[in-house]
Amino acid sequence: PALSEVEVAEAGCGASRREVVSRRVPGRPGKLALVGVGRRKRVPNKALVRALLVRDRCCQMPGCGRTRHLHAHHVQFWSAGGRTDPDNLILLCGSCHRSLHRGEFSITAHGNQRFTFHRPDGAEIEVAPMTSKPPEWQPNPRINTDATVPVGGGRMDLGYTTEVLYAVWEWKAHSATRPEPVADKAA
Repeated sequence: PALSEVEVAEAGCGASRREVVSRRVPGRPGKLALVGVGRRKRVPNKALVRALLVRDRCCQMPGCGRTRHLHAHHVQFWSAGGRTDPDNLILLCGSCHRSLHRGEFSITAHGNQRFTFHRPDGAEIEVAPMTSKPPEWQPNPRINTDATVPVGGGRMDLGYTTEVLYAVWEWKAHSATRPEPVADKAA
């Protein structure tokens, strides 16, 4: 089956291509003359990708924060004249990139590397404010500093953390409904 428009747009967003312009040669049916070969680059070079990683550090969809498998996305599609520069590029993880192309949200570029995200109804998706500690807050001195730092010093993996907490919750709920062993009652 043919690809849908959404699939073509998504593939075009991640593929490299070159536009070739040709015209028919008069008097020679089926013969084409090459007029030009597009030279504008759609794919950002390594330096630009590094700059985006320094600027964005993670998927920019509010609430996501993934740091792996990031795609440099043209906010104004390259096929529609969007430029390959930091004012028009934003990092998205693969899942959010696919969601964007399916129309689950949209992004607006405001220049100066500022972007807003919108729901399909046009409402802005707000970025959660940064959390801050109260000025009088002090860490508990009985807790070693290495106890609060993730292995490798990276960000917390929210998906894994949620999975573990859910498994513990499920185990406790299951344990609470089990009858006590008979041996404990006899003692």
